Amino acid sequence: MSAEYTDLATTMADHQQDYLQAYSTSPGSSVAAKNRDAEYYTTDLSRQIMERRAQINSLVLVRDLIVFILLERQPGPVPFPDINHALTTS
Repeated sequence: MSAEYTDLATTMADHQQDYLQAYSTSPGSSVAAKNRDAEYYTTDLSRQIMERRAQINSLVLVRDLIVFILLERQPGPVPFPDINHALTTS
């Protein structure tokens, strides 16, 4: 799980850097146009961030299930509940 958090942090840093670079070099004439260009340019990284958060949630659920089975403790919340919600409402 630690490696997943490290990968998530790296991907988020790459996303931020690429987003700012795309925004600053966008030929758009408005803030909205520059945002669209930057979001389009960083779509793959945004998807990777969502996938990494979902993977972390999955690992947390497995960990909590093991703890529940072995120690009969209730599981805690997942760290990225918005990802769980997005996956179940799609």
